[in-house]
Amino acid sequence: MREGNTVRATTRGVAAFTLLLSPDVFDFNRPIRIITPASGSIPQSRETAEAISFSLQQIGVKTQLIVKEYGAWMA
Repeated sequence: MREGNTVRATTRGVAAFTLLLSPDVFDFNRPIRIITPASGSIPQSRETAEAISFSLQQIGVKTQLIVKEYGAWMA
């Protein structure tokens, strides 16, 4: 599900996930919002989101990492 520069993906049992970021769809003048549950509720969710954020920043894409408690993340 995408809203503006925010993408929310909820998965289970997935070995790999690909998200294509196109300037036709995303405004790269604004940060890409990455929302993740706090670690503990889903194993290594925060660490994975941090790695994605870092990788995007390395190629010049601004990111905003938002960590939520599991209940708030599911809402």
